[in-house]
Amino acid sequence: MRDFVVTKVVSGDRELLAACLFDGLRLEELLIEDPASASLVGGIFAGTLDTKSKGTGGAFIRLNKDTRCFVKAFDPKKSGGGNVAVQITKDAAGGKQAAATQELCLPGRYVLVSDREPGLSVSAKLAPAEKRRLRETYGEALRFPDCHVLLRTEAAAADAGTILTEAGELRQKLLKIHKNAENVSAGTCLLRPEPFFLRFFEELSASPERLLTDLSLAEEPLRRLALKRGLVYTDKKPGTLAYAELYGLKTELVRLSGRCVHLKCGAELIIQPTEAFVSVDVNSAHQKGAATPERNARRINEEAVRELFRQMRLRRLSGMILADLINMSEVRDRGEVLALAKEIAAHERVKTEAVDITPLGILELVREKSGPTLYEVLKGKAGANPGE
Repeated sequence: MRDFVVTKVVSGDRELLAACLFDGLRLEELLIEDPASASLVGGIFAGTLDTKSKGTGGAFIRLNKDTRCFVKAFDPKKSGGGNVAVQITKDAAGGKQAAATQELCLPGRYVLVSDREPGLSVSAKLAPAEKRRLRETYGEALRFPDCHVLLRTEAAAADAGTILTEAGELRQKLLKIHKNAENVSAGTCLLRPEPFFLRFFEELSASPERLLTDLSLAEEPLRRLALKRGLVYTDKKPGTLAYAELYGLKTELVRLSGRCVHLKCGAELIIQPTEAFVSVDVNSAHQKGAATPERNARRINEEAVRELFRQMRLRRLSGMILADLINMSEVRDRGEVLALAKEIAAHERVKTEAVDITPLGILELVREKSGPTLYEVLKGKAGANPGE
């Protein structure tokens, strides 16, 4: 049973909100947010041009007296009434301004409507035959003159009426945002970002079967989500343990704060972030031997790779990640362990690439940054957000 749980955890003197995906009682995915510095990713604001960045084509947009964001590819033609409508794509962090785009995007369950050049596109995750069918079915009906429509993966299983209705509603919403942007003061929020747990739900690698929460602020959004998606919403029974305790989340956070991760085979991962990269050492430790040393090394490395990807998701590690595997003398074994890493990377919701296993047995991974690390959130070191 896969459960999507929204609850709270305590770190020091701060109460944090947590969204978790459990498979049984095993934590598979996790996102923690500090309410004092809630993410504004997805939010749309009206701002004014502050300064242009010479030579890059970018510009800083002022949202209010103390807050700016950076638009990488600034288009002055998209300024309505002197205002610039921008959508936050990355929160401020590490002294850097928040990143934003003038290409506004409104996601639905089946379609995504945006300011891109008018046209129709289909999710790259679908098979070629399915892409062709969707283009033939909706090629004319969804070619709006003022926005771009992307058919998402779930559109393949939806009926035409539902898709057309959702696309029409999102288009009208986008047009209304543009109209409002011309008549409001700088800093006005034109579209508030969804609660972090709803955004996180859309990014899950596996669909949950039940939605649970012990937070009043999440009850109604999760009820609506369950009704919309045909999932089970389970009310918390009075007097029962908080979900953080019931699912062992407190204990799991203690483990995730440490360097050592114990594997079922008896080996260990030693995870050490540095300024330049994340160092991971696969330590054979107390593992139980297989028939041959070579077979044993491959078995440990395969389990280590699977667990490493889980740890990257839970700890929100990014950048260069270098894992020192147990030495494998056979070229075939190194190739198959690398193939396993590439296969897992291809299904990650955060862009991740398994580059190679070097002659010295170092597995090279590159993972896109998707926000502050778990350590930064727990210790209160994540960057302040715009709009505060």
